[in-house]
Amino acid sequence: MRLLVLGGTAMLGRAVVAHALAEGHDVTCLARGVSGDVPPGATWVRRDRD
Repeated sequence: MRLLVLGGTAMLGRAVVAHALAEGHDVTCLARGVSGDVPPGATWVRRDRD
């Protein structure tokens, strides 16, 4: 399954991404990038509200 996670760099979002990757899903994270990187294996799309 292809998933889009808003955030994914910290706390709950990062755990959701890691779990989805472990289950074999294709994960893309849309994040500002101020809280760190996404888990290895996820695609990172860097965006800001501004």
